[in-house]
Amino acid sequence: MAVVTVFHTAADGTTFNVPANYDSLVSIECVGQGGAGGTAVANTNSGGGGGGGGYAKTTTGTNITANDALTCAVNSTSTTISNNLGTPICVANAGGAASGATAGTGGAGATGSTLYTGGDGGAGQSATGNRGGGGGGGAAGPTGIGKNGGSATSSGGGGGGGANAGSSTAGTGSTTSSGQAGGQGPAGTGQGALATSG
Repeated sequence: MAVVTVFHTAADGTTFNVPANYDSLVSIECVGQGGAGGTAVANTNSGGGGGGGGYAKTTTGTNITANDALTCAVNSTSTTISNNLGTPICVANAGGAASGATAGTGGAGATGSTLYTGGDGGAGQSATGNRGGGGGGGAAGPTGIGKNGGSATSSGGGGGGGANAGSSTAGTGSTTSSGQAGGQGPAGTGQGALATSG
């Protein structure tokens, strides 16, 4: 029998119906959503970056049978898949929200056989004058942790962290008013571009 892959991205509280020809589970994977950035206050502080979402994978299809309705919860706390008994079988926590210049922490993989944590956000600047904000943390993925976002400097904002480990890179603080490019992706490529103005 061919392996069927399903990507479920619907809203919180929806269900996924297991196909009638379901035979056995290969895996279920979840990624938590990223945390919100912090609010800037004029001439006081810039906002910190939100944390990256965690990653979880399970290969155990406990109490999953054909035609079951699996519950999918996607919210600011976690991404959770529960079996037909309402028992969570795969859970990835969302990244933490930043508060003012204080960055959010990366969300953890919480329930599953493979668990990785998202990167922490970068801190904002607490100083007079208007400053760039901290970069968001990268999301975790199937090959590993997310990288941290860069903290803001007195010159500009921090870059976002790369996702999914591999050859991804952390964001860094800027040395110019244009802000810093985001980190690379898991293949060591795909780096975000620098802003063109401060």
